Amino acid sequence: MTDAQNGSPLIGASVVVTVYVGESKNDQQTNYGSDPSDLFKLSTADGNWNIWFKDDVNGTEVTVTADLNAMTWKYE
Repeated sequence: MTDAQNGSPLIGASVVVTVYVGESKNDQQTNYGSDPSDLFKLSTADGNWNIWFKDDVNGTEVTVTADLNAMTWKYE
């Protein structure tokens, strides 16, 4: 994975998943992060971690899928 701005390799990347319910982002907002005990389990608790990719990402683009019913996420 490389930086889109300057082409340098990225060591890691993080993703923030935020869901808005209502007319605007100010109505209700929920932030999801990784459960500290399981990278691919989502958590809304305080102290959750930023979602991050392992070093197995070798392309410039990944697809991230979050399943809010199962509270999991994945990338490919």
